[in-house]
Amino acid sequence: MAHSRHWFYWAGIVFEYWLCSLWLLLKVSPISIDNFGATTTFYWGAWGNAPPTPSLPEFDGSFAVRLRFLYPYWIAALILTILGAALTPWLLRICRVKSKVAGLSSLIAFICLLLTGVISDLGMTFHIWSGPVIYKDFRHLTPFLKIVVPSSLCAGVLVLVRDRLFGRMPSS
Repeated sequence: MAHSRHWFYWAGIVFEYWLCSLWLLLKVSPISIDNFGATTTFYWGAWGNAPPTPSLPEFDGSFAVRLRFLYPYWIAALILTILGAALTPWLLRICRVKSKVAGLSSLIAFICLLLTGVISDLGMTFHIWSGPVIYKDFRHLTPFLKIVVPSSLCAGVLVLVRDRLFGRMPSS
C-alpha cells in the first residue's frame, strides 16, 4: 500500500514539475499575437518544417492550429521533466551521493540541460530539425539560460522534496 502511494505522490510531483516547465517555457517564449496573426517565439520543426503562420481569424477559429503552437512547448517541457525528474535522480543514485544532494542535483541537471542544447544545435546543424541555434546566437542563448537555470534549481528542490517526503531512495 505504501509503495503504491509513493508512486502516486511521485507521479503528482513529476506532473507538477512538467507544468512548471511548461509555464516557464510559455513565460520566457510566449506565443506572440498581433493584428496579422499568431507568431511563434519558440519552435522546433521536424525535418525542416516551417513554424505555423496562421492569420488571426485562423488562429482564433481552429483548435488544431492552436495545438500546432503548443506541441513544441509540451515536448520541451517533457524533455526538461525527464532530465530534471528522472535522469538527475538516477545519476545521483549511481554516484551514491550522501551530502549536499540538492546542490549537486542542480549542477547535474544544469550540465544535462546544457548538453541538451548542444544536441539540439547539432540536430539543426545536420538539418534533422529546424529551430534556433542556441550557442551560436546570443539572442537565443539568453532565453535558453532563463529556462535552464530555473529548471536546474527545480531539480535540486525536487530531490529535496523526494528525500523529505519519502526518505532516501535505495541505491540501485
